[in-house]
Amino acid sequence: MSILLGRAAIRRLWPGVKRSAQQVARLIDERLPPGFGFALLVFSFGEHGYLTHVSNAQREDLVKVLRETADVLEANRDSPPGVVGQVD
Repeated sequence: MSILLGRAAIRRLWPGVKRSAQQVARLIDERLPPGFGFALLVFSFGEHGYLTHVSNAQREDLVKVLRETADVLEANRDSPPGVVGQVD
């Protein structure tokens, strides 16, 4: 169930939300082994919601991963074709 907040509430809460996202991102980054990337998306629900992201990836790499992820989600798959169970 999504909770829709008014714009004033979102504006009031947003600085704390961004700080929390940065804190969570530091924890994730500290616990991942080298060679793994992550992106944390935090957003408010609604047509005119706010969005922020925190990542340890370069912007161009993140854009590529997000595009691939959108394709996977739209196709109702869990991962890109050929990746499931793949080990180098």
